[in-house]
Amino acid sequence: MHKSILATFLMAVLWLGAGLARAEVVEGRDYTVLDPPQHTMSPGKIEVLEFFSYGCPVCGEMHPLLRNWHQRLPRDVVVRRVATGFGQRAWTTLAKTYYALEATGDLGKLDDALFLAIHRDHQALFDQHSITDWVGAHGVDAQKFGQAMASFGVSSQLGQAEKLVEVYKIEHLPAIVVNGKYLVNGRSNEEVLRHTTELIVKERASSRGLEANAP
Repeated sequence: MHKSILATFLMAVLWLGAGLARAEVVEGRDYTVLDPPQHTMSPGKIEVLEFFSYGCPVCGEMHPLLRNWHQRLPRDVVVRRVATGFGQRAWTTLAKTYYALEATGDLGKLDDALFLAIHRDHQALFDQHSITDWVGAHGVDAQKFGQAMASFGVSSQLGQAEKLVEVYKIEHLPAIVVNGKYLVNGRSNEEVLRHTTELIVKERASSRGLEANAP
């Protein structure tokens, strides 16, 4: 068996075993079933949507947990981050910042730093002028960033993100949805991630059951 395939298989087995060792998640308490379920953009994969804002304090607390969690995900899981303004003008600027940094290729460099600047250092990066000055001071081409912020592509991504907030009936941030079917609940960030992991295991088992029963 090819090494990469073997690694993926072993990771999935470990996750499946971990899920069986824990108490099964309970509908209505640990997650909400979405009706109707939504199509995902990752055929053949288990898609996890993360709704967040750089301006959200709880999102700032959860970010390092999510970053570490991402590193342990099996290869059959795809994470899509959804930056949203969530009806707040300042947060809308930050959502556009996320998509602009993604477009310029600078997201990986400034993703952590932006959370820290806002929530640890209490910098008021809530308008385009201040955020452009900030990214420029952190090694990003300010002109290129400004062009991305004003681009149709970034505006389109923001519009799609806000539509997803409506479709999935997101009422708070951060929020996680598993495979277009389950909105994850939890009393803490750690519990939310634990339930997300268990729902991934549940969805994987369900998908394999459907494959086995296919004619």
